[in-house]
Amino acid sequence: MLMPSRLISIALAVLTFSIAGRVAFSAQSTLPATSSAATGLEAIPPIEFYLAKGEANACGPSCSQWIVAEGLINAGAAQRFRRLVTKLGHERPPVFFHSPGGLLSEGIEIGRIIREQKLVTSVGHTAPIACTADKGASKSCEAQKQSGQAVESAFDPRISMCNSACVYALAGGVVRLVPPDVRLGVHDVGLGPAAESRSKVVIAEAKRIAHEHIEDYLHDMGIDQGLYRAAAAIPFESGRFLDRDEVVRFGIDKREFGESPWRFVETPEPYVDHRFFARTDNDQTRYIEGFVALRCGSFGETRLVLGRRQSAAAALADATLRPISVTVSGQRVDLGSRYSSADYDLRSSSLGLATLALLTGNEVAMQLSGTDLAREDDGNAVSLDMHGFSGAFAKLQNTCGGAAGDAKSAALLTTLPTITMPSRTSLFPPAASVAPEVHPDIAPSAEPAIAQSAPSGVCSGNIPLQPAHVTGSVVAFFSDEEAQRIQRVEASLGVKMSAAYASLPRVKVVRSDDNSWSTMAAIPENMSVKLGDLVELNSRYWDQSIPCAYIPWTINRLIDHAQ
Repeated sequence: MLMPSRLISIALAVLTFSIAGRVAFSAQSTLPATSSAATGLEAIPPIEFYLAKGEANACGPSCSQWIVAEGLINAGAAQRFRRLVTKLGHERPPVFFHSPGGLLSEGIEIGRIIREQKLVTSVGHTAPIACTADKGASKSCEAQKQSGQAVESAFDPRISMCNSACVYALAGGVVRLVPPDVRLGVHDVGLGPAAESRSKVVIAEAKRIAHEHIEDYLHDMGIDQGLYRAAAAIPFESGRFLDRDEVVRFGIDKREFGESPWRFVETPEPYVDHRFFARTDNDQTRYIEGFVALRCGSFGETRLVLGRRQSAAAALADATLRPISVTVSGQRVDLGSRYSSADYDLRSSSLGLATLALLTGNEVAMQLSGTDLAREDDGNAVSLDMHGFSGAFAKLQNTCGGAAGDAKSAALLTTLPTITMPSRTSLFPPAASVAPEVHPDIAPSAEPAIAQSAPSGVCSGNIPLQPAHVTGSVVAFFSDEEAQRIQRVEASLGVKMSAAYASLPRVKVVRSDDNSWSTMAAIPENMSVKLGDLVELNSRYWDQSIPCAYIPWTINRLIDHAQ
């Protein structure tokens, strides 16, 4: 009979803990699944550790350097990690994992080293900028990694993961930060090839000892044993993802609110997004995860999208019928359009030029309301951190302005782009799953032909030759300063307004059949309007008398005076 000490050695030698190498999480698309042909771990690179550096605040407030931990946690991983930490001396950068899992013993040992060194842990995929396909640059980069010098890098927002043994390594952090939209994958321990020659009795005892080892480790790290029980309940050949409520309940990341930096993503379709999670109190405490995104539409349009994970949205079946809005620097934007993807409940609205002008201001603010995203004592609203927004939004504006004049943008009227998030879920559903989306600048019955959308091949802006007509109510008057800001936004779209309209007073008009839609409209000379008046608008269209100039939204006629 083997003694317990030898059984421990066997247990830690033969028990592996890797989702990506042994099972594809096809039932949940939050993490990338391996191909059905992948049955082993040999195709996954072993984990490497190196110091990375990025731009200011790349890894958080006042954080520009971090330790990269990416790949399969294999034999010797903990020893390699300790060598790097020793080279760094008194430096204490955070550790960012991107790993499918691997050997349980190595993952736990990495976690103990992290706790010993009092390091912060998180999840994120790092792309070393210097490591190109060029052999010379690649060799130089590898040498820099081995030396302990910081490698110029950036986070790749498209994908990040931490599964199985990685979750235990992550647990070693003195502070553990699980970013919004990152989901931790867990399952029970499994047996490696070395266990094939062992008897069932030895294998059963090895697993029991391994479970005790996990429980002792989690106790030492201050993690609730619920994590062990959740993992042990899932067979090694399967797997599941922890939701945010469990991440908090198990003590992995206890934050009540968290958000990612604003980022601009250029492909496959340009967009800016900001992800978040928030605690909410209804009948019971729970958490909602979601995102706010801005994307290019047609005709220079920018569209605002709020997404919430379907699991959370389902728990709020009654709340999803309530009005949902985003407040931009004091101006409310109602999100009237609703549709769904496989993972998200989505609300959206087109932004008028007045709102775009606010987004380009120096002190832009954004607040979510009506979404049950906050506790009642917080006023049921969430204020977003706008750090990094201005730079990301400026890039989007440049992209939207350039894209507005081509046929690809016009095609977005009937085909919504599919955007890949870090979890590889679809941000915007394919056209087949939702009704075609019509740009609010034109009435559905008056959509111009693409071939007639510009008077000259050199003009920017996909603007019709003839106006469409929209009915709405006057709800506000714009000051001269506000109108000038809006005109600057219009200029950024690559087109110019006819001079005769530049000095006209402007009002905000809300569409009669869709109160989530609004626009700024010029009041013609010799016309008088007041708040509440029902008016007919002409949408903007090309001014045939001036090359590449357009006539803005203008009140065409007064239908009815407000009483």
